[in-house]
Amino acid sequence: MASILKMPNKKYRATVRRKGFPQVNKTFDTKQEAKDWAALEEGKLETNPVVKYATLTVSDVLDRYELLRESKRPIVHGSNEDFQMRHLHVGLGTLNIHTLTVEQITAWVQHRLDNKGGANALGKEIVMLQTACARVSTYVGTKLRYHDSRHEGISRLFEMGYTIEEVAVFSGHGSWDNLKRYTHKNPIKLHDKVATSSK
Repeated sequence: MASILKMPNKKYRATVRRKGFPQVNKTFDTKQEAKDWAALEEGKLETNPVVKYATLTVSDVLDRYELLRESKRPIVHGSNEDFQMRHLHVGLGTLNIHTLTVEQITAWVQHRLDNKGGANALGKEIVMLQTACARVSTYVGTKLRYHDSRHEGISRLFEMGYTIEEVAVFSGHGSWDNLKRYTHKNPIKLHDKVATSSK
């Protein structure tokens, strides 16, 4: 949003504000110059891919991913990939991909497990979302933040008591070695675990 303010010295100060971006200001001799500069700055923001795709939902990303695959390896109706896509649409579809939180991801994981969702199937769904984000990020020219949330989500799964083997299924990691950096052994919890097992 741009605003033009007439200063006491009879010059005009243009200010452009946009949520998530630093405010920019500039002073001009005439009001028209201030308006022209403000319009130019707003135009730069509108073409910025971060702004252009700021409202992308998980469903938007999945839809774009499906379109990108149509020419070479389309997702076949009724296939396992099609079912994975449907689960993601239903469980996470309305959420903004940029603001997707660890709590939302882990709640979805727990919900799927509570409703007899197989760990292997769930792992494939997470891999599909990760792949979709990577492909669409390249297409739109800006990084989608799901990757960061995924890292935090993996750490949270360990905190919830899942083993490396179980988390590997959810995260899609092929090697357990890659998951070891997420494990932070808590001496108190380890002591409690040993005490419990010895009873």
